[in-house]
Amino acid sequence: MNKDRSTPHSGIDDLAPDDQEAFARLGILREDSIIHAATAATLWAQSETEARQRLHRLQDTALIQSTDDEGFRLDPANQEAAKQLLLERMPLPEAHAHLL
Repeated sequence: MNKDRSTPHSGIDDLAPDDQEAFARLGILREDSIIHAATAATLWAQSETEARQRLHRLQDTALIQSTDDEGFRLDPANQEAAKQLLLERMPLPEAHAHLL
């Protein structure tokens, strides 16, 4: 993410490039979506174990929060930040095509 632009959470800029890319891809999800490891694994094209580890890394930076059912969610500000980061990388129709 462009460091000259204010971000809702400075932790985004501190992410490793692959975690930043993964965070950006969360921008395609609906607001208030619950993200489980299986969903993230599909979105990120990796195993559920790897996705769960990445979700915990994002939680450790306070970019996502855990839910009571072993899921995760983004608050509205971080959801918007993820979407903007995604749009910097690709148009939304391309992101949807990639997901499918």
